[in-house]
Amino acid sequence: MSTNNYLRYTVILEPRGTFKGEIPRSDTLFGAVSWALLLLYGPGTLDDWLSAYTGHSPPALLSSCFPCKFDKVEGKRYFYLPMPAVGEFPLAELRDHSLAKHLKKTRFIDIQIWEALREGKIGWNHIVENLAVKGSPTEDEESATYIIDGMFLRHKGNQAPQIKSASTAGTAVNRLTGGALEGFLFYTNRIYFVDTVTYFLLYLDPDWEKKLFAALKFLEDRGIGGGVTRGSGAFDLEVTEGFPFADEDEGENWLNLSLYFPQKSEWEHIRNSEGARYSIVQRRGRIESSFYEGKKIWKRPVMMMEEGSLLPVMDSHPVYGGLIPVLKLVGGGTAMHYGFGFPVKVRGGAL
Repeated sequence: MSTNNYLRYTVILEPRGTFKGEIPRSDTLFGAVSWALLLLYGPGTLDDWLSAYTGHSPPALLSSCFPCKFDKVEGKRYFYLPMPAVGEFPLAELRDHSLAKHLKKTRFIDIQIWEALREGKIGWNHIVENLAVKGSPTEDEESATYIIDGMFLRHKGNQAPQIKSASTAGTAVNRLTGGALEGFLFYTNRIYFVDTVTYFLLYLDPDWEKKLFAALKFLEDRGIGGGVTRGSGAFDLEVTEGFPFADEDEGENWLNLSLYFPQKSEWEHIRNSEGARYSIVQRRGRIESSFYEGKKIWKRPVMMMEEGSLLPVMDSHPVYGGLIPVLKLVGGGTAMHYGFGFPVKVRGGAL
């Protein structure tokens, strides 16, 4: 895929409070931006936006959001990316079988390690041989180079983000009396950030730059994801040019940084590749509540490849993935689910 004509941005979202359920992923970001364009500019702009995705040059490609530790004292940020899909580690390579369990639970890897792996400067054998688990009584953290710190794999000298989750109780309200409805207690999982921000990467057609950033500014206060009517999902926006890593043009494989729905020919190519590694997740979105107040209208579920999947390059494809029709809307039109890949080239044998 060629991205030479796109602008490149790192979009930092500093949460004002919590996110509901999870850090926003690419399909959630796309849905929020699309509804914001509709609210700001009307149905004509939304139609233009969605129609542009049917060609070979989408107006924008979005990664999922990833965590970034912000050291306010040093003024330094530690960016993290999704843990690459590495498959099963042979037990012979692990000093302790418990390391396999910890590695399986690792979701994010700091960008210093990620770049070294991507460039082939180090391999997983080297990491395993110099690895310790933070807080483990059987591990020697002082002599280790790499640390498993909760769901993060970091270089010893780097800091891990602090992300916490907690369930909060709520109840449905009787609109006539204003009191709680008996038997309608529910719990919501919320994500909290401590000295931590989240960010996503963006390839952007210059013609859509003004409108897309206007949509993001609108979403600062409106919020992204579930629970926006209760204060979740709001953030302060910061945009910087470029990515926090080198954007390579060469490579036999690509690492995916979004939720990806392969087209038929792409899936056949992936299935016939020996080196492809990926994990699958089911996604099921809901129609924006402000347009159907009081109703929860669910889209059909979609199976997608997760962030961190390692896939073979297809030179004949200008883009990977597409929009997926998931619901016929009352009054005409079709709700679409975002399934474009966000490719980062990787040399053969790396990762």
